[in-house]
Amino acid sequence: MELIKITDLCYYVDSPAKIGIIKTGESEVCLIDSGSDKDAGKKVLKHLDANGWT
Repeated sequence: MELIKITDLCYYVDSPAKIGIIKTGESEVCLIDSGSDKDAGKKVLKHLDANGWT
């Protein structure tokens, strides 16, 4: 699953559910949908951790 940047504040994780991530602060984000299974959620968490986002 790849993290794709749409704008400076908007991203999505390319998966069947197209998981959205919106930056609301310097390191804070809002997650839109966590995916269709627990593996998708774990992969999204890796992207969040890699970018220092909470």
